[in-house]
Amino acid sequence: MGFTLCYFSHMCVVLLYVLILHCAVAKFDSSQVIQDETGDEMSGIAGGVTLIPHKDIMNYPDFVKGLRIAEAEGLNQDLVFDRKSLVVSKQVVQGVLYRVKVDVLQSCSASKNCNVKKHCSFQIWSRVWLPKDQRLIVSTLNCTHS
Repeated sequence: MGFTLCYFSHMCVVLLYVLILHCAVAKFDSSQVIQDETGDEMSGIAGGVTLIPHKDIMNYPDFVKGLRIAEAEGLNQDLVFDRKSLVVSKQVVQGVLYRVKVDVLQSCSASKNCNVKKHCSFQIWSRVWLPKDQRLIVSTLNCTHS
C-alpha cells in the first residue's frame, strides 16, 4: 500500500506540473510584442518574421551593406532604390534573413519629378561567423514594372 500511495503522489505532482504549464501557455498571447536584450522587437514565435520600423531600418549594418550590393548588382546607372519606400522584415534563421520590398526610381536631380519605374523585392541573408565571401548573400531580386 505504501508503494501505491507513493506512486500516485508522484503522478499527482507530474499532473499538477503539466496543468500549470498548460495554463501558462494558454494565457500567452502569441500576438504580444516581445523585446530581446537589445530592445529589438521579436515575434511571439521563435523564428517568426518581424517587421522593422522604417525609422530603424538603417540601424542594421548588414542590411545596409546588402542594400548597397543589391542596388549595385540589380540596377543600371539610371535607376536607384527609393529609400523612403523601403519595407523590411527580419527573421532569425541561421543568421538573420532580411526580406526587402522597395520602389525603384529613375535617377534624377531634386528639380525633376522622379516617377516609380519598378517595384522590387529581394532577400539579404547575414551570417557573420562565415568566411567573408559567404557572410552576406543577396538573392532573389525580382522587379515588376509599375
